[in-house]
Amino acid sequence: MDLQVHLKIQQFQTLTAASGTYTVVVTGANGCSANATVSITVNPLPNVSSNVNSPVCVGSAINLTSTAGGCYSWTGPNGFTSSVQNPTISSATTAMSGLYTVTMTNASGCSNSSSISVTVNDVPTVTVSPNTSVCEGNAINLTSNGGSSYSWTDQMDLHPHYKILQF
Repeated sequence: MDLQVHLKIQQFQTLTAASGTYTVVVTGANGCSANATVSITVNPLPNVSSNVNSPVCVGSAINLTSTAGGCYSWTGPNGFTSSVQNPTISSATTAMSGLYTVTMTNASGCSNSSSISVTVNDVPTVTVSPNTSVCEGNAINLTSNGGSSYSWTDQMDLHPHYKILQF
């Protein structure tokens, strides 16, 4: 008669210190025993972090970066994927805002992830209403709207830059 032994092992978080040799001794109903040994190596998870040049403006590049040390798999909004360690996404749109996650897999086959939020801001719509023609000695009236601060320069950059706050 074969005796089947079912051993239920409770799941627990493994640590590097849990590496080693494990032996199980099984005793049958007749009092006879047998044992088996297994060696376990618990590999550490890769240390992964991510960074980004966020916030960026529409049309700018999004530069995602991660720590070195393995194979990379990036995911993000709108089906973005990349296997490059430090991908650059050119011509950003507001639809590219959101959470980007990099998963790094080390040489032992262990994986770890890091996520970072990206914000892509709209650029202001600028309108300018200048006098198109004035006589010498008259003032030039320039107006603009669409932003929160303004900086005007002349064509030859002879006059100081003016920064005027909208009011």
